[in-house]
Amino acid sequence: MPAHLVLTVHPHWLGAWFLRMAARPVVVVNDIEHAACRGSPCKVALPAGRHSVAAGIRYRGTEALLGACPARITMADDEDQKILATNGMLNHKPFRITAA
Repeated sequence: MPAHLVLTVHPHWLGAWFLRMAARPVVVVNDIEHAACRGSPCKVALPAGRHSVAAGIRYRGTEALLGACPARITMADDEDQKILATNGMLNHKPFRITAA
């Protein structure tokens, strides 16, 4: 059975209202983008091993993914790993990946 990465994107409370209106969150796992919902977990099945994980935002009408700062994680067999991606107080700060 594959391991699951469960990543939740939470923007900082100060700029969250603006991001809710103007941008959509994106989760990137091993260079593959997955659409995410603010505050709802994005679940991705992964094999055991090391993986690259990042989260960022894409403003409506643009192609650039902003705020993505990749982190390396290690997954074990049959492991659900919960991770949280949060940005800084100002929207130009990258999203940090931490254990939930």
